[in-house]
Parts: sequence; C-alpha cells; structure tokens
Amino acid sequence: MKGLHESVLVLVVTMGLVSANPGHHDPFAGLPPGATCVPGSEFKIDACNWCRCTDTGVPVCTLIGCPYPSPGPGPTCRGNAVWKVGGKICRCWKERSVCTRYHW
Repeated sequence: MKGLHESVLVLVVTMGLVSANPGHHDPFAGLPPGATCVPGSEFKIDACNWCRCTDTGVPVCTLIGCPYPSPGPGPTCRGNAVWKVGGKICRCWKERSVCTRYHW
C-alpha cells in the first residue's frame, strides 16, 4: 500500500495541485464566488487610493484623481491584508505588498 500513496503524491505534485507551501490554506475559502479580498483587508491600488475589503470580499476604494499609477514609497497595505489582483494573490508584509501567482 505504501507504493500506492507515493504514486498518488507524485501525480498530484506533477499536476500542480499542491500548493508550494502546503501549510497555507486558501484565504478565500468560504467567501462568495468572485471575492477579491479577505474581509477587513486594507491596501493601496495606486499612490493615492486605499481600499478596504467588505464582509463579502469586495473592495471599496477611494477615488481620488491620482497622477501616479504605482503606490510608491510608504505603506501599501495594513495589518494582515490579503487580496487578489491580475492572477496574483497579495499579502501585506511590514506594510508593503508582496504578490505572487496562486494555484487553487
């Protein structure tokens, strides 16, 4: 039976179905389909505008006219924020956005 489990594990890993970090779960599990942020998350979308995630996983953002497309220096998120953007998942680390591709 040991050989069967090893074969299954290899198959799952080669198909890309196992997260690169198996200790982490999908932070969007349990949220409505289409949710793009974890409730309570706060993050910047450019140098001027902040978003706050609603209880349903939808960001509500300020709409200040902003001449700068990227967040620039300073904080780009707060706390344990988690959100999706362009096929990536972003997490807040030391008040800066860290984004990587995700596979769920």
